[in-house]
Amino acid sequence: MFLVVNPRSGRRFVQKNWAKIENELKKALGSSFEYEFTERTNHATEIARRALHEGFDTVVAVGGDGTINETVNGFFEAGKPVNPDAALGVLAAGTGSDLARTLSLPEDLESAVQNLIGGEARAIDVGTVEYATTEGAMLKRYFINIANIGLVGDVMKRVNRSSKPFGGNLTYQWSTIVSLATHKSRRVSVQIEDRTPAELSLLNFIVANGAFFGSGMKCAPNARIDDGLFETIQIGDLGFFQALTNLRKFTKGEYLTHPKVVYGRAQSVSATSDEEVPVEMDGEVVGLLPAAFRIIPGAIKVRA
Repeated sequence: MFLVVNPRSGRRFVQKNWAKIENELKKALGSSFEYEFTERTNHATEIARRALHEGFDTVVAVGGDGTINETVNGFFEAGKPVNPDAALGVLAAGTGSDLARTLSLPEDLESAVQNLIGGEARAIDVGTVEYATTEGAMLKRYFINIANIGLVGDVMKRVNRSSKPFGGNLTYQWSTIVSLATHKSRRVSVQIEDRTPAELSLLNFIVANGAFFGSGMKCAPNARIDDGLFETIQIGDLGFFQALTNLRKFTKGEYLTHPKVVYGRAQSVSATSDEEVPVEMDGEVVGLLPAAFRIIPGAIKVRA
């Protein structure tokens, strides 16, 4: 077992509590694990990929959803799994930890460590997204939880600039309210699978593998992480006050019947726009439209 540890996760919770975490691991595993701290963006991808090449069969992300995302990207190289039999483990310690909610992982440290040892390694889906950089190049990344087009990109920029002094949930909700006050719906052309593209005025478009984002907001209440399909949720051009009055329903996953919300399921989605529209995945803004999303059924095993 190899642990990819982000000491800055959870407002440096991991750094402050690493001795306790390491001690719990030693009690359960003895000396049969290794670890490395991340030091920069995408370092977790490099560490995870190297560990898999060295023969470790379980690679554990210790941190938040961004750390998990980078670790998942390390499971793939040149479009293929580095080791199809290897499993991902998660010790959730981020501000949001939304993937852990979807996987119903235990919150206390002792139970989470026991899950790494005894949890069944089951196959779950992974999404890919090809997107444009600000320089115009096209890149491809994997994501395991949720991707967004539109408003949430602006929200996450605001969240990630913040020190999150009020914890995850309040920070996400406040950032959403502030972003709604200045955000304008964008014209986006969306194609779902091989259907005719639709020209839409969008507040946000959700491509969901998991159910939660934004520190517990249940944006995709029907999502299953192992059914081979994305949940697609189109949120139309709600005004500020209309969006604000529906925010509580959004956080609880009770908004899908709203007349300006269109729900569906698909294996692929693509989107283009003449405007600058951010693309977000697993809590990080990665680039801009155009973007294409594809699901890979059962692409990774996870101990959960």
